[in-house]
Amino acid sequence: MLSEANSVSLTKTYARAHKLLKSIQNNQQILHDKVIENVRSQSYLNIMNYHVANHDFDSVIHYQNLIKNSSHDLSILGKTEMHLAKIYAKKSDYYKSLDSFYKAIDFFERNEDVESQIESYIAVGMFYRKINSIDLSTEIDSILMNKYLFKSKDDYFNKRIYINHASHLASLGLEKQSIGVLQNINPNSLKSNVVKKYYYKELFEMFSITNQLDSARKYIHKAYANPEFKLPCDNANKTIGLAFLAFKAQDYPTTLMHLNKVKESEFFTRVSDFTKLKMFKVEYLSHKTLGNYQKSLKAYEDYFKVRNSLKSFHINARASILNFKLNYDEKILELKEINRVSDLFLQQRKKFYILYTFLITFSVLAFIFFIFHSKRKKERLQLFYEYEKIKAVTDYKNRFIENLSHEISTPITIIIGYLRLIANNPMEYSKVIKYTNLAKRSTENIANSLTNFLTLSKLEKEHVNHKTLSLPLGKFIEDCVLSFQGVAEIKNIALYYKSNINVSEDLEYDYDSLKKIINNLVSNAIKYTPPQKSIYFTAELLEKEIYITVKDEGIGIDKKEQEFIFDRFYQSKQNQIYGGFGIGLSLVNELISKLKGSISLDSEKGIGSVFKVNLPVTLKNYKSYLKDEKFVFKNITTETQIEVEDPDDAPSILVVDDNIEIINYINELLSPKFNCTFAFDGVEALGKILELHFDVILCDLRIPILNGYDLKAQLNKHERTRDIPYLLMTTSIKDFAEGKQNKLGIKDYLVKPFKDTELLTRINILIEKEQYQKQLQSLDKSEVNYSGAYADLMKKVNTIVIENINDKDFSVNKLAKLCGYSHKQFSQIIKEKSGLSPVKLVLEIRLLMAYDLIINNTYQSINEVIFAVGLNSRSYFNKVFTNRFGVKPGKLVKKIKVEDL
Repeated sequence: MLSEANSVSLTKTYARAHKLLKSIQNNQQILHDKVIENVRSQSYLNIMNYHVANHDFDSVIHYQNLIKNSSHDLSILGKTEMHLAKIYAKKSDYYKSLDSFYKAIDFFERNEDVESQIESYIAVGMFYRKINSIDLSTEIDSILMNKYLFKSKDDYFNKRIYINHASHLASLGLEKQSIGVLQNINPNSLKSNVVKKYYYKELFEMFSITNQLDSARKYIHKAYANPEFKLPCDNANKTIGLAFLAFKAQDYPTTLMHLNKVKESEFFTRVSDFTKLKMFKVEYLSHKTLGNYQKSLKAYEDYFKVRNSLKSFHINARASILNFKLNYDEKILELKEINRVSDLFLQQRKKFYILYTFLITFSVLAFIFFIFHSKRKKERLQLFYEYEKIKAVTDYKNRFIENLSHEISTPITIIIGYLRLIANNPMEYSKVIKYTNLAKRSTENIANSLTNFLTLSKLEKEHVNHKTLSLPLGKFIEDCVLSFQGVAEIKNIALYYKSNINVSEDLEYDYDSLKKIINNLVSNAIKYTPPQKSIYFTAELLEKEIYITVKDEGIGIDKKEQEFIFDRFYQSKQNQIYGGFGIGLSLVNELISKLKGSISLDSEKGIGSVFKVNLPVTLKNYKSYLKDEKFVFKNITTETQIEVEDPDDAPSILVVDDNIEIINYINELLSPKFNCTFAFDGVEALGKILELHFDVILCDLRIPILNGYDLKAQLNKHERTRDIPYLLMTTSIKDFAEGKQNKLGIKDYLVKPFKDTELLTRINILIEKEQYQKQLQSLDKSEVNYSGAYADLMKKVNTIVIENINDKDFSVNKLAKLCGYSHKQFSQIIKEKSGLSPVKLVLEIRLLMAYDLIINNTYQSINEVIFAVGLNSRSYFNKVFTNRFGVKPGKLVKKIKVEDL
């Protein structure tokens, strides 16, 4: 019975324990004392476990005292401390809880009970995760994985360690890795029903977080499947889990039905506050969605009550940990224990003084070794944590450098492009002036970005002295906002302005900082607000402060990320792929802090964001600074479009980029030859593609809402848009390291900065290929993409050419024979299927392979690449490669080397 304590219900274990106690009481005279001690202690231990589950503190303490008085078994004494730790945790006495956990570990180590040591560390790790102490959880996980994994002869305990490791990974936000670890464990090998239940609950949590709802539903039923092994509050917890799944499936009536059922349960009070917090939030959002606003408000109040309680819990728990760490010195306790044992030996065996002197010496040496070993271990852990911190900082900086590359590469592309246009039109004075001004503006954009970065660096070092000027405050703020009128109009965003500040009254202030604050907030709002939406800017002067509000109807910021949004180098995960300098909001925060003001953010994903800024001012006559006009919003924008002259019967191109300057440059470059349409984010682009026809789509990778990859994935869902040639622009070849473009069917890509000839050549090649496909479809209704009657032949041609790629004597005749056709018959089929002659098809395959070899830096020189693809003339290779890709092979090599620096 005792060995089955974890595999049968607590009620049955409790009943059997009492039955055993009664039995040994009746047969005390015929049983050995050692047997009586062992059975009694184990029975008391099982009864303690029952009372822990039922929150009966006094009974737990009573049976712990009975065990202390009746047992000398170190493992049993350790297990009593484990039960005490759990009951103290339930009473929120976290100092005593930790003290009992580590006393238990000490008992188990002295008894060399490896399995119980593992159980103890797992329990401590669960406690640290509960209070969100990730560093301490990492320490426990490291101890278990490095010291105890495979130390036990029973594989069950190795599985316990892996389950704990999976839980730790989940606490770090690595849910997919956690699922991978858990799914490698066979649940049937978990002999404890308690552990099996925890294992299924962890899988339920992970699949729920990753929105794999069917799998989550499967495991929550498995977790509570055993009717004989249920705790009183299990039905309530299971129903809450089902409510969460219904909420994620947007089935709000079912969600509320489950939650009402839980609140009516007599065991609802035993549900943990962590679960109640999520439950009330789900209830509040469900009622809000269904329009039950009174019930929503009630649930919202309950949510805040629990949240405040949990805040107190975390503060209490962390204070207890700190107190415990300061007062509980494991080394001193071990030394006292050694001295106590040594004194005991000396008192009991004085006749063997020499022997005991040797034992004391040995013990001291062992203790010194232990101190040395512990010090080395702590040093290793410290190095590990420092490495993790350095790695995190490095990741932030790498992300910052990537964003900086994106911000600078785009204006450099524009500058180079306009300079080439000036060189091509030196006699057209109006165009030279226009292109010079546009190039100058892009140069100023780079300078402003770098100035912001340097300003932030100086602010952090506290070396900046703010310079004040006396200017009309109202006029200054109005001009700052009006400077965004053109950009907002081009993006078709309504920009509203409202101010109560007199435009003529001077005020001495740090206007340089104020301009940076306004510019960053408004430009951010414009960047992440889709067309047809609005931005509202308010500047209100109060008696002692300027109150500025920037409200947008953009993509919003996830609640989990809002507390980090002002950190330097931090970038929202949802916006990571489409860039941003990474310092704009950080600079705003630092400037406001230096001005002794404050900034707050209220944002909801998919709805928009509101930034509120309070800046203190000193006014001599407050009323003289106020306008007489009404304090209402005015729309300072009108709907406009980029001027495009559409050539008759020219191919149509959709250009997608969130940068107005590069949109204007590409318009200047392409409009003489192509019909150009523009979009500023992925959603706007998708709407236009589904509504209109385009021959080519030119899209930047880092665009808002849907990035370049996501937009292509959406197009692939529609038969009409799936095969539209798609040319992707990026600032780094490394963006293509995962090969996403091949999986999505992206035809080609360009790396910024690029030349105008490179862009035009790529577009022309894509249009030519598209025309070949249309021609073939009109002939036999088959697709060029190796389909139809000769699909196998076309695949065979590709394979044979690649197999003979470095054979410079390989001919079309030989290719035709290997394919089983005469030269004439073969030429007719290839021409019909690809639109190319066999010679050009072979050359196309060679050039594509050469491009990949250069991009992947496979060879050290161009000559090696030429030899590898079966060509023998450097001048011929340069000519055909440049015609095909719009860039010379040597310049492409230099570009790759710069990328790798």
